[in-house]
Parts: sequence; C-alpha cells; structure tokens
Amino acid sequence: MCQAWLQVVGRLEDALQVAVREGDGGLVQAVCASLWNSCLPLLQHNLRRRVKSALLKLSRVLEDVDSTLQDMRCQVHAELALLAEDEEHLEEATQHLQKALQMDEHGLHRGRLQPSLHRLQLFANIYTMPEKREDQAAMLIQKARSPSVHGELKKQSPMLVSAGEALAPDAFQMVVKADRGVPAGSGGEGLVAQLALKAKYHMDCMKKVDDHLTGLGSGTNDRERVRLWASLAKTARKQEVWDVCRAASRFCLLYDDGRWKLPSDTGEQKSIPVVESNPDGWPACEERDLLKLLAEIRFINAEATIQKLRYEGVELNALPMSPKQTESMTEDLALWDVYRIWIQEMSAYATDNFLRGAELGAELSEAWLVVNAAVYLWNYNSHLLATGGQRHLLPMLSKLVDLLRQTGHAGENAMLALLCDTVVEGLIQPWCVVDGGTPAHIPEGTGGGGTQSQKKGGGKGPEKTGNISTITLDPAALQDVRKALELSEFALRLPSGSENVPIVVRKRLIRNWVRIKQLLQQQIGPKLDAGSESDNGVITAMTRVLVAVEMMICNTHPFMMEFTVPSLTVLVQMALECRWTDPVVELYVWAHFAHFAYQSHHHDLVLTCTQSALQLESRAIERAKASCCALYPVEAVQEMLSSAACLKGLSLLQRTSGHLPSYRTALDLLLDSVRHAVKAGAGTLCMASARNFWNACLPLLGTAAERQKLKEPLELILHAITSTSGKPAKEKDKKETGPCKIASDPMTSLSEDDLAVKVAMYSLLFHIHADQKDWKAALQMLERGIRETPSCKHKRLLYEQCVQVKAWLGDSTQMDMQRFKHEGEAQCAHMWHSAALSSRQVEQKLAFYQNAITSLQSPPGQWQKVEYLLEFGAWLYCQQFPLSCAKQQVHCAIDLLLLMKGMTGDSIDEGDAEPQKSGEGGRPESTAAEEALKEVEQGQSGAHHDSLDEMMEVRRLDSLMRAHTLLALMTDRVSPEYQQQLLLANTFLLRIWQVSIATVQDFVREMKSPLVPRSHLVQSAMSKEKDKEKEKLKRPKDSPTVPEKCRQKNPEGVWLPSTPEEWARYKCSEDVRQEFRTSASPRCINQESVARQNHSMFFLKLLADELCSISLHHLALPALHLAEVIAHDLSNNKGLADLYRLRIVQCCRELGLQDSAGYQENIYSLVSIREEELTGCRKAITLQKARSTLQVEAANDKSCKKPVAEQDGLVAWHSVEPSAQDVWLDKAELCISMGLYQPARKLLANAHLVAKELGDPTSLTKCLHLLAVLANKEQNPTFSLALLEQAQDMRGDEYIWCKITLTLLTAIEAQGGEDAPDQASQIIEKACAVLRSALEQRRNRTPFLHFLIALLETKGASVNLHLLETMSPGVDLSERSQQRLLGCCDVLRHSGTELLLLGRRKEAVQSLKQQAETLRILAAHTDSAEMKHHHMLEAFSLLQQAVSVQEEVVWNAQSLLPAECVRVSLPCVRSLQRCRLCLADQALLMLELQCEEQKSQELERQRRTVAERSLLEYIQSNAELSSVEQQWLSVGKTLGQVALDQLTATHSLSMDCVETRASSLGMMGRCLRLLAVKKDPLHVSSIWETPHMEDSGPEKGAPPADEDLSSGAVEQRMCAAKSAKPLKGRHGPHLLLAQATEMLAQAIGLSLLHGLLQPLQQACVSMLECFGSHQPAASGQYLALLQSCQCCSLLSDLLTSSCSDTSRSQAAALLNLRRNLLATEDWCRPADKLQLRETEECLSGLSKMYCQLNINPKHLSILGDLPTNIKILLLQHTPDRYGLLHSLMRFMHFFRTTRGCVL
Repeated sequence: MCQAWLQVVGRLEDALQVAVREGDGGLVQAVCASLWNSCLPLLQHNLRRRVKSALLKLSRVLEDVDSTLQDMRCQVHAELALLAEDEEHLEEATQHLQKALQMDEHGLHRGRLQPSLHRLQLFANIYTMPEKREDQAAMLIQKARSPSVHGELKKQSPMLVSAGEALAPDAFQMVVKADRGVPAGSGGEGLVAQLALKAKYHMDCMKKVDDHLTGLGSGTNDRERVRLWASLAKTARKQEVWDVCRAASRFCLLYDDGRWKLPSDTGEQKSIPVVESNPDGWPACEERDLLKLLAEIRFINAEATIQKLRYEGVELNALPMSPKQTESMTEDLALWDVYRIWIQEMSAYATDNFLRGAELGAELSEAWLVVNAAVYLWNYNSHLLATGGQRHLLPMLSKLVDLLRQTGHAGENAMLALLCDTVVEGLIQPWCVVDGGTPAHIPEGTGGGGTQSQKKGGGKGPEKTGNISTITLDPAALQDVRKALELSEFALRLPSGSENVPIVVRKRLIRNWVRIKQLLQQQIGPKLDAGSESDNGVITAMTRVLVAVEMMICNTHPFMMEFTVPSLTVLVQMALECRWTDPVVELYVWAHFAHFAYQSHHHDLVLTCTQSALQLESRAIERAKASCCALYPVEAVQEMLSSAACLKGLSLLQRTSGHLPSYRTALDLLLDSVRHAVKAGAGTLCMASARNFWNACLPLLGTAAERQKLKEPLELILHAITSTSGKPAKEKDKKETGPCKIASDPMTSLSEDDLAVKVAMYSLLFHIHADQKDWKAALQMLERGIRETPSCKHKRLLYEQCVQVKAWLGDSTQMDMQRFKHEGEAQCAHMWHSAALSSRQVEQKLAFYQNAITSLQSPPGQWQKVEYLLEFGAWLYCQQFPLSCAKQQVHCAIDLLLLMKGMTGDSIDEGDAEPQKSGEGGRPESTAAEEALKEVEQGQSGAHHDSLDEMMEVRRLDSLMRAHTLLALMTDRVSPEYQQQLLLANTFLLRIWQVSIATVQDFVREMKSPLVPRSHLVQSAMSKEKDKEKEKLKRPKDSPTVPEKCRQKNPEGVWLPSTPEEWARYKCSEDVRQEFRTSASPRCINQESVARQNHSMFFLKLLADELCSISLHHLALPALHLAEVIAHDLSNNKGLADLYRLRIVQCCRELGLQDSAGYQENIYSLVSIREEELTGCRKAITLQKARSTLQVEAANDKSCKKPVAEQDGLVAWHSVEPSAQDVWLDKAELCISMGLYQPARKLLANAHLVAKELGDPTSLTKCLHLLAVLANKEQNPTFSLALLEQAQDMRGDEYIWCKITLTLLTAIEAQGGEDAPDQASQIIEKACAVLRSALEQRRNRTPFLHFLIALLETKGASVNLHLLETMSPGVDLSERSQQRLLGCCDVLRHSGTELLLLGRRKEAVQSLKQQAETLRILAAHTDSAEMKHHHMLEAFSLLQQAVSVQEEVVWNAQSLLPAECVRVSLPCVRSLQRCRLCLADQALLMLELQCEEQKSQELERQRRTVAERSLLEYIQSNAELSSVEQQWLSVGKTLGQVALDQLTATHSLSMDCVETRASSLGMMGRCLRLLAVKKDPLHVSSIWETPHMEDSGPEKGAPPADEDLSSGAVEQRMCAAKSAKPLKGRHGPHLLLAQATEMLAQAIGLSLLHGLLQPLQQACVSMLECFGSHQPAASGQYLALLQSCQCCSLLSDLLTSSCSDTSRSQAAALLNLRRNLLATEDWCRPADKLQLRETEECLSGLSKMYCQLNINPKHLSILGDLPTNIKILLLQHTPDRYGLLHSLMRFMHFFRTTRGCVL
C-alpha cells in the first residue's frame, strides 16, 4: 500500500512540473492540493522522510505562485520543520516554523506551532540553562529526542526523569519509583507478601498524584504544561521507557477534568473558525487540539499500563495465576487478594483510558479516534476473544459499537462488523452450544476402514426436516437474543465486497445469525438468505453456501431445533459453482463438507471435498499471511488442511479393498495431516492424525521390510507429537518477564490412549532397529522415548525394551531395574526374566535368572517362581552346566508345587492367576506360609506334601507333569529314575483328566436340572469341590478317590476312559468341550488353569514320544488326547488339533486298535489343509513378496543365528504357537509312516511353497528331507539324492542332520552301484565326525549324541550288508567282501553294545539281529568248519540276547497294562515275536548243519570196516576238542528244544497274526523233521515204507483238507512233539516225522487260505524234504505248489519293476504301496494288514495281471480234474541253486479221500 501511495506522489510531482511550465495558477494550486492530500497518509514518523522532496517542491511552488492556500502552506512548513528537526537541522526547522506562523492568519495552529518554535529556540541555546521550569523540561525533552542519544537507554531515561521532575518536583520521582517497585528494606517475606506490598505501595503513591494540580500556583500555564507532559509521554513511549511514559501520562491526564470543552453549535455553522471564543483568549481550534492530544495520551497511557500488566505476567482483563499454596494459607489468600485487586484495577484503568479516548473522539466527531480505540481494545483483548470471553467484554464492546454507530466508522466496515459480531456472540453465549473449537472435527478411524458413529449432521443424503426444540428462553434471555438478532442483521446489511466487509467477516456474522435463528426456533427459507439482499451475485452465492454450512453445524447440537437443509450433494454442487473471493473461507467450507460427507459414509463426496480443499493450500496460506483482519491465522488454515488430509486418507483406507498403492497413498495423506497439524501447533489434531496413522499401519507390521518403510514417518510423527503436546504459550516480550509466571509441563496434556499410541510407536521403532541389528540406535531411541514420555502405565513397555537391549548388548541394567522395585516383586522378577531371555552372555544370563527367582519371596509369586525355575533348569541343561545344577532347579520347583497347598490354603485358586503387582504393602502376613517356603528353599524334609488324592488344581498338576517330564529328559535312560519320572508325569496327567471330568460331570448334571441359572453353576461347583475336599480328609485312606462312574459312561454322557481300548475310541463330547472353553474353575481344564498352552502341548507331545520310545504306547493316548483338547478348545487351533488327532490314530494303529479309533473314520479330513491355514499363509506370502533384501540379509547375518544350545528341543517351549507349515510337515511325516502318500505329497508341496516364500530355513530343511523320504518310498532314489543335497545346505540341529543322513543312506542303498558301499562309508564317517565334534560342546547331550552315532553306524553296516546280499548264493565272496563283512560285524557289535548301554533297547535289538545276519552270511561263505561253527554260535548267542532284551521290554510294558486289556497288540510284543522267529530260524539252520554233518559222518562210518571204525572211535575219544567244537556240541543238544520253545511261544501270542502263525507252524514242521533226521540220519527216508503209527490214516502223505486249525489242536500237537520220549529203533523218528508232516500241512493250508506266498514256499520245501522220492505222488503235488509259488514271486517282481514309476498310473502307485507294506519290519501290525488287504482289493479291480499272482486255495485239488492219459514232468531248482527237484506224475487212476487227492 505504501508503494502505491509513493507512486501516486511521484506522478503528481511530474504533473506539478507540467502545470508550472504551463503557467496556469489555478491549475498549479489544484495539483498542489492533490499532491498534499496524497502526502497526508505518508506523514507518519517512519514514512514522512520519503516525501520530503515532494513537500519541498510543494512549498516552493506555492510560494512562487503566491498561493492563497495559506492553511495548506502552513501545514506544509510545519511538516518540513518536523523533518528538519529529525535531521537535527535546527535553523532550517526554525525557519519553517516561522513561515508556518506567518501563514497561520486565523491562528488555528498557533497553539501547536509556538511551543515548538520556543522549544527549538531553547535547544539552540544549549549552553544556557533557562530559569523557568517549563523551559527546562522542554529543553530536556528536546535533548532526549535528539538522534545522538537515540537507542541509549542509560542516557535517555535520566533525561526524561529530569524533565518530569522539572514539571513535578515533588510527585514525579515518587511515581516513577512506585512504578519501578518497592524500595529495598521494605519487608515482606515470601512471594505473595512481596507482591501484595508492591501493589499497596503503588496504589498509595498513585493516590498522591491526584493532589498534584492543587499544589500548582494560579499563574501556571495549563496548556503549556499539558503539552509538555504529552511531549514527555510520547517521547518516553517512542523510546520505550515505560515507567516514565506511565508517570507522564498520568500527570498529563490530570488535566482531562472537563476544563476544555468544545463550543456548542447554536446557529449556522461558520465557514471560518472564530479566533477568540474563550475567556482565555484561545481560539476554539486550540480546544480541539488539546482534546485530541488528551485522547492520544489516553491511548498511550493504556498501552503503557498494559505493558505493566505484562511485566506482571498478566494480559489485559485477565486474572493473575495464583501461586502454590503454603502453610499460612489464610494469610496468603488475603495478601493475594490485595495483589489480584491491584491487577484488576490496572486492567480496568487501561480499558477506561481506551474508552475515554473513544469518547473524546466522539465529542470531537473524529471517527478515526473511535476506530483506533476499537482496534486497540480488539487487539489487546484478543486472548479473551479466542477463549470465549465475549460475555465478559460485552459492556465495553457494546459501548464501542454505539460510539461507532454514532460517529461513523471512517469506512472501517469490517471493523464495525467484527465488533457487532462479538457483541452478538456475547449476548447469545450463555444459551449457545459451544463448538468443538476446530473448523472440522477429525473422526477417529481404525486404520483399515473403521467407521465413525453418525451424528445429526447435514451430511446425510436426503434432506433433513426440522424438529421442535426442547429448550425455551426466559424473557430476559429472549430480549438479549432479539437484540443480538437486530445487531446481527445490521452488520449483515453493511456493504460487502473486497473494499467493504470481507467474506471472511461475513462468515462470522452468518454463523451467529444462524445460531440466533436456532435459538428463536425460526426456520431459514429454502433460498438460504442471510437477512439481507445484495446486488452482488457472487456474494449472494457464497452467503447461501455459508448459511447451509452453519445450519449443518447447528444441526449437530443436541436438544436444539434442526434446520431443514438441502442434501449434501446439492450443497457441494452449489459450492463448486461459487466464485470464491477468499480461499480461506472456501477451505473452511470444503473442510466442513468433507467432515459431514465422512459422517454419512459418502466417500465419493469426501474425496471431492478434500481434493478441493487441499488444492487451496498455497493460496489460503498466502491469504492468511496477508489478511488484515487475521480472523483465520496461518495456524487455523493449517488445521483445516490437516483435517482435510486426514479425512481423505481415512476415506481412501475404506476404499482400498486390498490395493496396496492406494493404501500407501492413504498413509501419505495421514502423514501430511500430521505435518499440517505441526505447522498449526495443534496438539489434539496432531495426536488424532497420529492415531489414525497408527491404526492404518497395523496390517503392515508383519514383515521387516514393511516395518522399515514406516521408520521415517514414525520418527516424524513422534517428533510432531513431542513438539505439539502441551506446548507452552509464546512470550510476547522477553525483556519483561513477570515474577509469578509458572511454566506448565509440556508432556502432561496427552491422554492415556494417546500415550499408549505414542509408546506403541516407539516400540515399533525399536523393532525396526532390531530388524537391522542396530542395537545401539535402538537403545538411543528408547532412551529418547523414555525422556519424552510422561509417567504412565504404558511407559513400562519402553523400560522393558530398554532393559532387553542393554542385556543384549551386555551393558549393565542395575540402574534400570531400580525403576521396577516400587511396582512389586512380580514385575521386578518379570523384568529380570526378560533380561535373561535377551542376554547373550552366559554369565550375565545366569545372574539374571538368579535375580528373577530370588526376587519372588511372597507366596502369591510362587506360581511365577515355579515357571522360572523350570525354565532356568532347562536353560542350565542346554548350556551344558552340570546335570545336578539343572535338576536341582526342577526339584525345587516340584517341592514348591507339592507344598503349595500347605502355604496358601483354599485361597490358592483365587489369586494365582495374576502375579502380585503391588508394592511391599501387598505382601500377605502369613508367617506359616513364609516358614514353609523357607523350608522348601533350604531343602528341609520335614514339610508336609499333599498326596495325589488331595491335588485338585489343574494348574498345579500341569506344572508337575511338565516338571517330571523335564526331569526325565535330563535323566539317563538306563537309570530306573527315567521311567519313574515318565510314569509320575503320566500319573499327574491322568489326575488332570480325573478332576476335570469329575468337575464337568457336576456342571452337566446341574445344567440339566431345572431353574438353575448358569451364573450360579461356578459358585455351586466351587462349594461342592470344597465340601468334597473336606469329606476326603475325613474318610479313611483306603477309600477310592475317584468315583467308579468316572470310568464308565454315565447318564450325562460324560465319562473317563480307563483302558487303552477306551482311550482309543474316546472322543471328547461337545458338552465337555464347551465346559472346557467356558469354565473358570481351577479344577477343570480351561484357559486359566492351563494358561501356558503352548508349553503344555510341547511337554505333552514330548511325554508321548518318550513313552513310545520305551514301548509304552498305551500310556501315550491320554497325553495326546489332552493336547488335542488344548489345541482345539483352548488355543482354538483346529489345524494343530487335527495333527494331534492324527497322532492318536497312529498310536491306535501301533496298538492294533485302529478299528476302535474314534478319529479313524475321519482320517482323510484330518490330513487335509484347512481353509483358514491356507488363507493365513497366502496373506503372509503376499506381504513377503513385496519385501526388500533387508530380511534376507538379516537371515544370513551371523549375529541373528542362534547358538547350538538354543536350537535344542528343550528351548522350543519358549516359542510361540507352531506355524501352519510346521503342522503340515508333522502331518506329512505321519502320513508317510501310515502309507498315505498322496495326502503327504500335497502337504509337503504347500509347506515347501510357504517355507520358501517366507524364508524359513528350518521348515524348508525338514520339508526337503520328507520329500526325499517320500521319493525313497516311491522308488525314486535319484530324486531323493537331489533333494537331500539341497537339505544338507540348510540349517538344522543334530537330530535332523542324522535323519537326513539316514535317508541319504537309504537312497544310496536303493540306487546301488559298485561304488555304493564306499560312498555310504564316506557319508557315515563324515556324519559321525560331525557328531563327535559336538560331544565336547554338548556334555549334557552326550548320551543322545552317542545314540545318533550308533544309529548311523548301524544303518551304514545294514546298507553294506544289503549290498552284499544281492550277490548270487553260489558265488564265493571275495577277500574284500569278506573284510567288509567282518568290518560290518565289528561295527554292529560296537553299536549294539553302545545302544544297550544307552538304554536304547529297540535299536539295540535291531543291531543284534543285523549282526546275527552278518555272521550267518559269513558262515555261509566260510570253508572252515570251525569258523562256520564259530559264526553260527555267535549269531545264536546274539539272537538269544536280543530275545532276552525284548522280553524285558515286553514284561515292563505288560506290567503297566491293565488286566482287562484283551485286544491290545503291543508293538514290543510283535517285536518279540519277530526276534523269536529269528532265533528259531537260526536254531533250525544250526540244527540242519548238524544233521548234514552227522549224515556225512554216518555215511563215512558205513563205508569203513569194523577195524577202521574202532580205530577212528579210539582216536576221536582221545582227541581234545576246541572250545568252539565243545560249545557246538553242547548247544547242538538243545537246539531243537530251543526252537520249539520259541515257536510255541510265538504261536500262542500271535492269534491275530496269520503270517506269524503260518511261519511258526512251518518252522515247527521243519524243526520236527530235522529232529527226526538227527535221530536216524540214514534211514529216515524209508520210514514211510511200513506204517508204525496206530492213529495214522491210510495215506500219511496226503495234505489235510479239512484239518482242524484251531489253536487248541495245534498246541496239543506241539505239546505232544515236545513231550515225545525217545523210542527204540525207528519208532521215534517216525513219530517226529509224522508230526512234522502234520504241522507243515497245517501251515500250507493256512497259507493257501490267506494267500501267503513266503510261508507257503518254505513249507512246501520242508514238505518235499519230508517225502523225498519215496512218496512221488505227494512230492509231485507239493513240487507243483512250490513251482507255482516261485512263478508268482517272479511275476510279482516283474510287475513291480515294470510299474516302478508311481506317477504313471494308479496301479503303479498301489503296487508300490503294497511292496512297502510287505517290506515293513512290523509286518504283523493289524493296521498294515488291513491296509494291505484294501490295497490288494483295489489292485484286483485295476489290474488283470495282478489277479494272476494269487494261488488258488484249491491248488492241491486241481490235479484231480486233469485227464487221466497225460504225464507231467516237473523240474525246479532248489532255493540255494545247488540241486534240481523233479517229479514225473502219471494220471492212470485216482480216488478222493477226506484228506485230499491221492494219485
């Protein structure tokens, strides 16, 4: 604006020159007048220097033309004098003043010019001190004004004070001193007393000023003195010497007592002022000047007083801040009232000065004075206007409005409109609903589309109709409201536009006008007119939109009338059509429209409105900065922009629908909202946007890469929260700071929810730094967060993370732990435990664990102490501390659990769920409990332990179960304590079932009873449990503890199994599960009693595995059922529950109870993948695909890999719930073991995909290994080797390493090749070397590592043995092969001994059997008879040892089996049967060898003469036999008996296994034949020539067709064979041979009936050896049967080899499955037999060739149907390929008998 006026002045100067050249005097004077009028706005003290040249030219031209404009010339010279005086050109200034006086013909300016001239003349004589005091004061004032001392306060202030003293020698110095404070030594102790003394002293001094005029003489010139006082006040004001300014103003205003008045207008106004109109001789204009001067001094005095208030720390019309209360409260309040009243009086004094100045302006009809007073009061009371203090200012503002309306407002329409609006607001303020304080409220979103409850806004789609108000106004209020309506409509009628009332001011008027309409219950018409008509269409359009906005805002107020508002869509269209003249107002409109659209869930309108709002950013900010009204400062604009950005972000979040770029755009908008809020300094708005940003970020926190992208935004938001929360007010003047201003804490304004969000952001930043392994930066960030966060409960998280980081870095945490002492021992122990989990140093970790345990001393903390002790013991065990130290911790935990009932009594169930969080005062006063606890810690044995019957709390039993399982893992398996600990754990497990089922029975029974509310069931159950406990204490110890109905089905359907058969078919009913899910009883399985569900499931699985490893499968079922219940009902993990159900099915298959298994029918649904698991994995993979290389680097970082000890299974119980891929892998492993290859392949495929995408190396390793196992099962060793090669590059523990090596050996064995043995040996050596290297580091795991080494060595020897067995029997072994066999034998001997010493009996038995097989091969390929005998004897001894070991296992398992179990088939029993068959086979092989040796000796003896025989007998009788031969002869005497004993026992225990029965019958027949041969080696073949048995049939060689195959008949024959006494001659061999034939016939019949090729083939060979050539007909039949068996075997091998690719057809897959089932070791398992039968049925329907592989059960009757004129020649190699069997069959005639067909 200033530049524009200067341009005008410059152009007028040019015009003046042109006019002078023209020589037209009138034109010159006209231009001079225009130039003077243009210079008037620039005659301010800081601008008049810029128009000096124009004024000089103006004065010169007017003087040249001798202008008659004398008044203008006078004023021009007066202004030039001021300019010369400012430049210290005193002579020039004097000349101009003299000229000005000459031009003042009427004396209008004489009163102003003469004093100035006199002052300059005095100042010219600087070295002469005038005698008159007024002249002295004038000279001092002029000297203080000189530029030489300008800015030097030390020189100016004394001059000004001296000037005041010259005018008022007695009073001025006193007033200045009173203004500066209380004199020293005036007394007053304390701040309040000093303030009161200062106030009182100041008021007393000010009272003395009022008497100043009375002390002056009558000869003083009042006009001169008032001008001097005014000059002194102005000079002090200009130089900011406020105390002098206040004092001079106060003295000057003493003359405002009405002594000077304007003359009243009695007639026609004169054109020329009257010069002498007063008695004093002064003209009337002089009076006006004096009154104007007094008005100016009023304004200066008010400003100086306000400066005094600010020095005291108070704004105008504000109350002082009360200091803190002291002990002398009453006295301080009285003193404070003195000070407060003084402050209030000063505020009133300043306000009165402003109002008096306005009144003087009204008297003088000078509107500018009234406007200035209004501006002063508006600005200095802006703090009250901003805080709703309009009502307090209402009298003052009303008077200003009246004065402005009286005198006019000098064109300041905006000022008048603002004052009217403020008065209106003050009038209606008591009855109006206060707005929220922000133009548009930001709703709280939930990030991903949270909704806000819809208010009564106008944002709804349809129009809103008005409602009747429920608020009525009293007459006085109604009068005020009507007065406000009148004033508001007056303001609205003021001219609008850019030069009149701006639209931003009109908006405020419209707001209050709409409020008044609502209070008066007056609807606004559909045209939305604001009570005034305007010809400007632009203004009208904007007004209508603003009226609609304010109506919508008013509709949100409750209990008020609702306006009828057009729909939001219509209003938005109206706003779009407007031409907005003010971008700030337009921003206001769009912000409110966006808010209402968001409330109505109209997101399209939200985006439209917010887009329009955000486009106004730069224009609105520029307008706010340049606005003269400053109604909307830049901060308010930033708040509206923040609101718009936040609403747009929230709306985009709800419209993203999973679109990640749109989601990120929404996050950027929320971040922009925070930035705008920071610029606005709005802490509430900033925090709201920060909350919305945080909620929106929650779905993106799953991966490290996504978290990394949030690092900078989070840091910006946290900085914004810190900078805006509780921001103190800015100090206007730092030089004057009051003594009682108290600063507020900048961090106490955040709410609890805000603090929670802030702490969560710091925690996320910590995790981001942790992802990058930047622990030092993480620690610095946490420390900053602790500093910037006030004390609250959420701050504990930052303390915990700080402790964890320091523990990780190895720094001291002692000082940090001091913060938690006041929170109680439970929290302190928790922090020590957290530090222990985070620390990497063993010594530090040990100290942390010890501190955590020792911190818990009170009884309520014993639950937590038990958990810490168990965890500490496991950690000590994994860190290779002595076993005694680890066990000691577990034993201490067990003692605490056993003594817990004695310590806490019946209240143990009420307060154990949560640890004690109170301080020292929360510790219970229980001396007995503390003494009992001390006894436990000191290991005293005198404490009382509860018996098992008294233990009723599930939490206690669960902890005991876990503790004993952990002890079992720490105990050597050879020790009896190992099994004892497992049985104890199982006992507590069964007790959990017992007490839970008993509790559920009571609940179910009460639920079925009528009129019993559900809420009373828990209380009644608790009371009944307590009554039962009291009854147990009274009844004798021999009485049963659990009712019998708990073991049987009861009417309620709730029962507890008691036998393995019942556990197999047990399925937890829905009623029981529902009770488990909802119950809160401590004596029932529920969320509270089994709080650590992952831990419990881990130890239950561990317990089941350990029980199965010692052949106690029947005891594992309760553990698996409990784990299934926890997973299904407590953890709500259906996939994990399916896994445990699958384990139950597998355990039932092992026990032969697959038909009774409750989950067997749904097995295919159990192995399937649930949809929720797939959904979760897909979501994780989708998030993972967008990640950067950050996580890959972190995975490969050495610092993030766990040490060897942390990879142990014992530490896995600290982990979270198993992931979906882990569950799938466990399911796949079970499926492979059960022959479900197709489901296993599907599970592994999904697990491999998820593990690969998520970067899970452990799961990927296990997946590759299982895929290799499946490839081996499907006869694809090449693919298996490729998979295992990848798996070996992955990470894993020693167990998975061992399993991979075993699978690799299996693949090499299946692939074969010349270098296969060497390759297998190298792999074994490498694997064993790796495991041996870990022995020193894993001392506590030494037995397990030795077991793995022995297992690998056994497998390696087995592979080498299998590769050597593939050679033809007739081929002699090479020397290398023999050495390899001997090496295998040595390895097996060592590994077998090692396994026995380690207590691994199952694996030891397998090693012994493998060693025996190796010795048999060596014996078969040894030429030396003695070595052959040695190998055979050693093999026999090993098998006897295997049987003995397995019998111990069976005895141990059967001793723990309930007596009523009948159908259970224990795996150890089946293993014992196999061992016995192996021992019997070895005995028969040795017996056959003895028979051959005896026969050859007998033949040799028959060829000798009698003399040679006698000589040979003499030599043999004197010869000394070797130990081997002696042992051979000794053992040979009992071989038959041993074989028969083992076979008899096997047959009696295998009634459910046809294969075992057939094999045992065939081997018994073979044994009897060998015994017959041994009795008569030479003549046994001729036995059948004459019958000697009375009970024999007509033909003994015929096979039994309808033979009684019952177990009783078979056992009778076996007993007869065992008890047959040696008969004389050949009657004994004949009887044995007959019994052998009977046994073999039964074996053949049983094998034919069930299609058993292998037993049938062996029985046929033995039958042929029985008959020989003496029974050609029968021999031919059995030779034909043998040949059919051989043919079927060859065809089966041919079919299997031709269908080796299982992916080609279903038949190939089924053939492979059949082969695997037949090749399994436990071929007597009922489940495998059932699966084999189903597989064969499927193959029969798919393959015709397979149907030909089965032998007709009536094979022996086929020959009877052939023609009689044919002959058949049968030729067949013996099994060892050393002989050829032949038979010629002639069909001349035949007849049938009951015993078969005889030819």
